[in-house]
Amino acid sequence: MDVQAYISSGVIERYALGLSTADESSELESLALLHPEIHKEVDEIRRSLESYALAHAKQPPAALKERLMESISQSSDTAPFSTSTKIRSLPTTPNASASYLKYAAAAAVVLLLGSACLNLVFYNNWKKSETLANELSSEKNRV
Repeated sequence: MDVQAYISSGVIERYALGLSTADESSELESLALLHPEIHKEVDEIRRSLESYALAHAKQPPAALKERLMESISQSSDTAPFSTSTKIRSLPTTPNASASYLKYAAAAAVVLLLGSACLNLVFYNNWKKSETLANELSSEKNRV
């Protein structure tokens, strides 16, 4: 494996920013254990991102903390839920297992149709063979 090509591919930057896929992340983590150069590059990129964030950080206004704390204390004085409040369930969104089931069902239908076609082809070949065997048997009995 060409470690330098992997380092320059941009995968490490996406990983450090939290933009990599799960597969890319697991691959990078396993490669970082095997190759110290990759591990060192991950650390360097993380340090450079942290120093960039600190260099460009802006302090929030001092009064903001007081306003937030006051807002929190006011909202905690009144109970957000009473005992008579009905909790509505949130609409469910399709998750990964639901989409997996759709793909599995589609694959099952495709396999069923393929199996039916192959059964028809083999049945026709069997019928032809049976007819030919009967013809040969009757011809042999005539001779």
